[in-house]
Amino acid sequence: MSEFYKELRVDNGLRKIGVNDKGDYLEISINDSSVFDRFADLMTWLQEKEKDLNQFQKDHAGEKADDPEVLGMYAAKRTETYQECCQRLDKVFGEGCCRKVFGEIVPDELLIMDFIEQIGDVLHALGQERNRRMAEKYNRRRKGANTKKPEGDV
Repeated sequence: MSEFYKELRVDNGLRKIGVNDKGDYLEISINDSSVFDRFADLMTWLQEKEKDLNQFQKDHAGEKADDPEVLGMYAAKRTETYQECCQRLDKVFGEGCCRKVFGEIVPDELLIMDFIEQIGDVLHALGQERNRRMAEKYNRRRKGANTKKPEGDV
């Protein structure tokens, strides 16, 4: 049996973010550039859904505000939106994200926005960490960055 000449390990940038008192966490890699894209897409989607909900409310404002049918339609539309938001959050931050963060409920806009604000700060800090690591790794003071080839070498 042969031995390894050398073993290589790369830091995949995986960071664990605690999300509850039970010890559950989300894993985010600072080297996965798609997480930032997916988060930006989620934010765009949220803005569109907020407009849709506001328009729905305006469209039905002339109707009786206490009409159970109107209230039921609006409540159903909100719940549907927040369920879809949870599905999208799970796609951005991993399966089970919403269950870990919110428990076994359909979170309302207050809980979702609280999470979005907090995770946005985390993503910002992780982006800065990634940029700092890149700058350290590939700065011009590193050996080899400023070396000149001897003249005549090809």
